[in-house]
Amino acid sequence: GTVLHRVREVFAKRGGHKAETGGYANLMSAADEVLEAEVPWPAARALWRSRIARIADWFLAFEEAHAGEPVMLEKGGALLVPGTTFTLTARPDRIDRLDDGRVHIYDYKTGTPPSEKQQQYFNQQLLLQAMMAEDGGFPRLGPAQVAAATYVGLGSTPKAAPVAVDSESLARAREGLKKLIESYSDPAQGYSA
Repeated sequence: GTVLHRVREVFAKRGGHKAETGGYANLMSAADEVLEAEVPWPAARALWRSRIARIADWFLAFEEAHAGEPVMLEKGGALLVPGTTFTLTARPDRIDRLDDGRVHIYDYKTGTPPSEKQQQYFNQQLLLQAMMAEDGGFPRLGPAQVAAATYVGLGSTPKAAPVAVDSESLARAREGLKKLIESYSDPAQGYSA
């Protein structure tokens, strides 16, 4: 997973999918550079390169349809949750600024993105990052309105899973996080493994 994230980061820093960077050539060049530096086994490098080549067309088409201007790549942020002493931290894979000034947050997965039910009950990652972005938790952005958040699965069957980031969803995330923090502030509350 780390290698795939690094390939995507190098690819984006070099101009990503844009025609002038030669999208496919840029992606494969980034893959070759990262694999050479971080994967010491030739057979593993060949397998990863083949995997990246297999999803390249889907990935480049997704980038063309969705990407804005990358403003954060693997950079962290923090937000003191109002009404608590708890600081929420996150390190988004990527945040793009769109033409209208809003942002799009991405999380890349080496397998399948979480389902809607998994997002609802267990995986609140992108929703919490959207909350942080809107509340100014990422210094590079300042407070930013979130237009979209998407899990991007780069497994054998690539898939994008958008996350609802409307005001109602963000309000539920804020309230749910605050309630969770308050419950764990009670010394009688046990912690699950």
